[in-house]
Parts: sequence; C-alpha cells; structure tokens
Amino acid sequence: YLFNTKASITQEGLNNSSSWLVPENSIILSLYGTVGNAIITKIPVAITQNMAGIIPNELKCNRDFLYYALENAKNYLWSIIDISVHKHITLTKAKLIPIPLPPLPEQHRIATVLSTIQRAIEQQDKIIEATKKLKKALMHTLFTEGLNGKEQKETEIGLIPKSWEVVRLGDIGAFQYGYTESALEQDTGIKFLRITDIEENGYIEWSYVPYCKVDQKDFEKYQLK
Repeated sequence: YLFNTKASITQEGLNNSSSWLVPENSIILSLYGTVGNAIITKIPVAITQNMAGIIPNELKCNRDFLYYALENAKNYLWSIIDISVHKHITLTKAKLIPIPLPPLPEQHRIATVLSTIQRAIEQQDKIIEATKKLKKALMHTLFTEGLNGKEQKETEIGLIPKSWEVVRLGDIGAFQYGYTESALEQDTGIKFLRITDIEENGYIEWSYVPYCKVDQKDFEKYQLK
C-alpha cells in the first residue's frame, strides 16, 4: 500500500527508522502478490519491503520508457516468481530483469507514443465507469419496477412488479460442490482450479494452476463448462 507521507514523515523519524522515502516521479514495482505491477509516484511515499523503489538514471533512461518497459516485462517476471506461501520475487531478481534500452531520443519517442495511447485508454475507462454506474441504476429500476413501471408489491426481497414471483435460486439452476482431490505438480492433463489460484481482480495465471487425478466419469461431472 502507498501512503501520503507529507504530514506523517519527519526528518527526525527518518533518521531513526529504516524506512526509505521514495521521491516523486520515481517508479514503484510490486514484488509480492501482484508481482510486476508498477506505478509512477506523484508525491514522496514510504514503501514496504514488498515493493521496490526505482529512481531512473536520467542520463541513461527515460522514466516513462522504463515504466512501459517494466509493463512489457510482466511475462518474464511471472516466469521467475517464487511460490512458497505467496507469489513473490526478490529484490536481487528484480535487479536482473532484462530491459531493452534504445538511445535516449528513441526512448522519449516511444514513451510519448505509449503515453498518448494510455491517456486514450484512461478516457475510455472513465466512459466505462460511467456506463457501469448507469447499468447499476438501471438494474435497480428494472428489478423493482419492470420494463413499463408496473404496479408493485412488497416481498421478502423488497418491491417487485405485482405480476412477478419470488423463487429460490435452487429452483432454476443446477448446483454441486467442486471436486475433492490432492493437487499435483505432474501434468495429468486435468487442471485443478482452487480459490487461491484466483487473483482479487479475477485473473488466473494458468501456468501456476496444479493438476489432479480424476477418472473420466468424475471429470465429466465436475469439469467447468
């Protein structure tokens, strides 16, 4: 996590602490959990040992170019991840990340092109976010009033159109628990997806999902459709 340090970090505190204050316009690289995620700092921040603070040498490397180069290197980062309890890489490994380095003028041009695209993406994200809010409001209206503002009735789940009914989820879908088996490293041809394999953002790094043994009958029953 990143914290605004302007009001809480003092020089006296730094003198008596092992914390390192990363200056603004530096790069912070995640080494733990969300390995490979990077941001450019807008203010001075203090970081935990789960992150690496990178201050680019401006005589060799354009900051924005380095940021995009790290983003491009995510697949490499995932290939050198250590998995003990949680996904992570060490600072030593982070220093060995191979980065393509064209001459500075070309770095500037590449960074400018990618920054232009990034700004367009951010504008698109704002539109998507506004659309999501519209969808949420519309869902509330449709699920309480229906399509034509029908007469409503009170139910255990709130107001719904009078002509609708409330049913149990089990009445309209098939339910079953997942398969129970030990996870295996050797390739059996069947991936064994666990809740711990799913990141908070819904991303699954399938190369790290283990395998399991399962007979054909059980596989047909438990496979994800």
